[in-house]
Amino acid sequence: MDISRIREYLDYKPVIRQTSDELFADVLKRITYLSPEEKEKIQQAYDYAKKYHHSEKRLSGEVYIIHPIKVMEFLLELSPDVVSLQVALLHDVIEDTPATYEEVKQEF
Repeated sequence: MDISRIREYLDYKPVIRQTSDELFADVLKRITYLSPEEKEKIQQAYDYAKKYHHSEKRLSGEVYIIHPIKVMEFLLELSPDVVSLQVALLHDVIEDTPATYEEVKQEF
């Protein structure tokens, strides 16, 4: 991975030009190495995370779900597997929402 790309993420200034669904769809289209079934599993993780983060906003005013999508996008440079992409989308669900570890484990 090009370390200079990290600077882009550290200097990230929110500019909301798309809905979270549009951003997620654009990122998902860039994942060309996974099967449709695997992409569906990523979609399920996104839908679950979005449901639980629905009322959260970042200090910038941006809807919170943008953060997990951007984490997933950042990982794409490594061509991660399905589970890694699901984890990117779900990484704050247990910490920041009423969802429990057992619920997430059962779902995924």
